[in-house]
Amino acid sequence: MFTHILMAYDGSPNADHVLDDAIDIAVERKAKLLLANVIEVQRYIALAGYGGVYSLDAIDSMRGGAQTILKQAAARAIARGVVTETVVLEGEAVDEILRAAHEFKCDLLALGTQGRSGLSRIMLGSIAEGVLRRSDVPLYIRRASAKDTKQK
Repeated sequence: MFTHILMAYDGSPNADHVLDDAIDIAVERKAKLLLANVIEVQRYIALAGYGGVYSLDAIDSMRGGAQTILKQAAARAIARGVVTETVVLEGEAVDEILRAAHEFKCDLLALGTQGRSGLSRIMLGSIAEGVLRRSDVPLYIRRASAKDTKQK
């Protein structure tokens, strides 16, 4: 059923759990895996605009960091025999995840969620919730365990 899985990967402990699950699904289904990391450059620039200064070097560093964590995650999938690609996306996370899902013709999205509630959810938003509300592609969402959220 699933032949091309997109996983939004940020290197967090919960993302590592979702990665393990996505790899298991890919192995079972002989599916390809696309690992994506989203850099929200506009958010960084907006925050820097409030009394801070942003630099292109900092943005390049963010790109490099994203590529590094994606390479490490891809190595785990490749070691299990999964055909794997990586992509660094730039823009608003929900929009970019949905755009990439269609561009790469993915038929399953795998995401983690921090399980925030109350004010922190209102302030920080929920990428998983935004994708859930707008996606026409099936989703696999795994909530972070209490242990994972304490590590942050």
